[in-house]
Amino acid sequence: MKQLWNNIDASPKKIREFGLVIFVVVGLIIPAIIFYKHGIHISNTVMYLFSFSSIFFIASAFFHSIMRPIYKSWMLLALGMGFVMTRVIITLVYLLLMTPIGLIRRLSGSETPKDIRNFKKNDSVSYWILRDDPYSKESTERQF
Repeated sequence: MKQLWNNIDASPKKIREFGLVIFVVVGLIIPAIIFYKHGIHISNTVMYLFSFSSIFFIASAFFHSIMRPIYKSWMLLALGMGFVMTRVIITLVYLLLMTPIGLIRRLSGSETPKDIRNFKKNDSVSYWILRDDPYSKESTERQF
């Protein structure tokens, strides 16, 4: 955990970009959505969001040392969420894509390649396929 914390790039430029993104999303886009959904009246929520994001933006622009732990904490949270979501997405892709394909192949009878099906029919001991071709230098240079 400490190694992740130390590897996060918390340069002043990154902190300013972080403050700008928070300001645009929390201070401009979310209030615009609230205005669009509920009409053009300024509610306390909109004022709080805009005030918070403005203070956040000013602090990130001028007080890098104060914002550095906040930025690193946010990035650490993002890394953790990325770690979890990667596993969730991979699991969902496997379950929703690969499992039905496997079931369809089994139900249709084409569950394995031809060589393996022949192996099952012949009661062979090994999957090894004997070749009569002698080894040659040219076969290794031009494999395909």
